[in-house]
Amino acid sequence: MTKRKQHKSDFMAHVALEAVMGEQTVADLVSRFGVHATMTHQCEKALLEEASAIFRRSRASVESEVNPVRIKQLHAKIAELTVGQDFLEHGLRLLPGGSAWR
Repeated sequence: MTKRKQHKSDFMAHVALEAVMGEQTVADLVSRFGVHATMTHQCEKALLEEASAIFRRSRASVESEVNPVRIKQLHAKIAELTVGQDFLEHGLRLLPGGSAWR
């Protein structure tokens, strides 16, 4: 048995867009793109179902907005870790042969 052909998402989007435009029949699209008619219908259906998601503001984009409180917390944590690392490096230098670590 041969493996199923994996198409890239941009190719599938192009097939779906051509199918939605309706300027060509499914048979024409099948011969033009070399895909099965079922895949053409699936791509078209997926495009129509997910098209509204393009204009929706996703939860991830809301969470990715700059949060000054979180930034302040992260800066404090960085400072804390830096002080701890400096302390440990200083202590390591005091040990015999500790200067070779750096």
